[in-house]
Amino acid sequence: MPMSCLPQRPPRRAFIIVVLMLAASAAATAQIFDPPPPGSVYREYTKTFYSSDQWRVTNEYAENNYPAADPFYPNPLIALPGVDKNDALRAEAVFSVWGGHTGTTPKRFRFNGNSWIDIPELQTTPSGRGPCHMAQYNATVDVPLGDLDTEGNTLEGYSGEQMCYDFGWGQWGWYGIILRVYYNPASVSAPTGQITSPASGATVAENPTITATASGGGGIEKVEFFAHYFGYDTDGDGVYTEYHRDYHVDVGESEMTPRNHVGTASSSPYQVTWSTGFVPDQSGTVKFVARIKGNNGLWSVTDEVTGVNFQRSVGSVALFTASGVPEQYWVNVYNGTSKTSTVNISSISGATGAWLLARTWNGIDGEQESGEYDYRQVNSWTTPEFGGNHTYKYDQVGISSPTSNLTSGANTVLFFTNTSHHGIEVMWPGPAILVSYSAPVPVQLASFTGVVSLSGTARLEWKTVSEVNNYGFEVQKSPAPTDGFQTIPNSFIPGHGTTLEAQSYRYEDPQVLQGPTYYRLKQIDLDNSVEYSEAILVAMVTAVTSEEVPGKYFLGQNYPNPFNPTTSIRFGLPESGSVTMQLYDVTGQLVEELVNRYMVAGVHQIELDAAGLSAGVYMYRLKAGSFVDSRKLLLVK
Repeated sequence: MPMSCLPQRPPRRAFIIVVLMLAASAAATAQIFDPPPPGSVYREYTKTFYSSDQWRVTNEYAENNYPAADPFYPNPLIALPGVDKNDALRAEAVFSVWGGHTGTTPKRFRFNGNSWIDIPELQTTPSGRGPCHMAQYNATVDVPLGDLDTEGNTLEGYSGEQMCYDFGWGQWGWYGIILRVYYNPASVSAPTGQITSPASGATVAENPTITATASGGGGIEKVEFFAHYFGYDTDGDGVYTEYHRDYHVDVGESEMTPRNHVGTASSSPYQVTWSTGFVPDQSGTVKFVARIKGNNGLWSVTDEVTGVNFQRSVGSVALFTASGVPEQYWVNVYNGTSKTSTVNISSISGATGAWLLARTWNGIDGEQESGEYDYRQVNSWTTPEFGGNHTYKYDQVGISSPTSNLTSGANTVLFFTNTSHHGIEVMWPGPAILVSYSAPVPVQLASFTGVVSLSGTARLEWKTVSEVNNYGFEVQKSPAPTDGFQTIPNSFIPGHGTTLEAQSYRYEDPQVLQGPTYYRLKQIDLDNSVEYSEAILVAMVTAVTSEEVPGKYFLGQNYPNPFNPTTSIRFGLPESGSVTMQLYDVTGQLVEELVNRYMVAGVHQIELDAAGLSAGVYMYRLKAGSFVDSRKLLLVK
């Protein structure tokens, strides 16, 4: 699967903190990955492009900059089967998207020559610069039913230019599609069933058996099980606490099927073993759901099993994620022969095992010339080779002698190659290290995030999955990612001592530094010993320039969605003026006025805190000048 890789040239234009988010050309909502909700009934039509030339989506500038890519443009029309639209309610498409030439945007598709629909960019990267990061992720996008045909369909891709790095021509890749058509459950003969074990509120230990009943649908073809928990992000959306599964395609596969989920049962009794060796310790946060496929091709989704308490009987497992992840986490002679990120480990005392978790594209360069070589290191320990040649791979690499090769505190993960072709691309959100212990670790930090409100206040939030002898936290900040940290006066927040229950914390800093601001947590034990979290960047927009002003008004889909209790809403103003944004419930009653003031031209973001609202569907409406637009959001509790 040849792929061009040109030497870097100076960028054609400068880019600053704010990212311009393009509005979709068609009226469609989109999210990075959103599984079918409980109670859904649908059909799936799937096709892969990995083993053909259909995986590449490029633009007209390829001919001038890389003639070998010329045969791939115009982008091919991909044939898909006709769909059943009887009693259909809606449709969506799931893609396995590769970022390709970093910064290529927009990425669009359409069916049967209808309006172009945008594939969303990553929204979890620092400063929102999603397209600028090496990425392979699953994206789920709504498709108008009117765009689809019952006899046969054609799928076409579109590639924009680059906004972050300059290759001279835009290109991205997709390796497969799942087209879902949803139906009225009362009008079709769908299979039915439910998860019978564990029950909501139950406690499970290592490797529990998950069981479901299933019937109808002309007989049962299979039952797939999924779990919602804090764990390594394999679908590439940058979210660690979610329903874990991904739809990335391997070479030679003809269908997009889930990977890294709980498991699949194809015969009665419908049960699987949830292998929890790579699942970090957590309490009270696990959920399960199953989807059932009948022999008639219809899928149905069971009700959720919620509030399951996962407790190990022996030892402990903790996941430590990377910080300082480069946008172009790509090593070769053009991009730099090595790139690093940092994984902060709270403690290696009592560690019994460790694994490097990494997602790569072209992890091993199969086109090395004489004298070229590559390697990967954790601190000074060199890993065995892993990855794939011009393919996506997710690898779990055992780290030998963890108490010798790892350290409490900062650990450096390094990728090196002096190859002149692709080298190694490390996919967002970067590597992580999983550590197993003979006993529980003092404090397991599940997440640490921060946002800057339009008023200039930094809101920091973090969660723990368990705590042992935790006296509390102090918040520190610095203009640099690795040094210069100072404790913010009066920032101490008490901990919960020893608990197996998940805990949430929040702190607001009204005095954000001018320019980049980094925050970290100083965790203090009852015996006065301390540990430091990884540092996070909370970017502050200091000015609005002409390059930040979008060419037209737009209202973005809130992220995350569904959410609980906070979510972000982005919108763009091509000119300054009076702006209002209001939140309504499903009956059309005004719930809250989110914005009502004069605002300068540019891209803006507001944070919605719905802690005081009931779960359900709401609508937010933006009015600026003659522009009016609205979108739905879903609050879950």
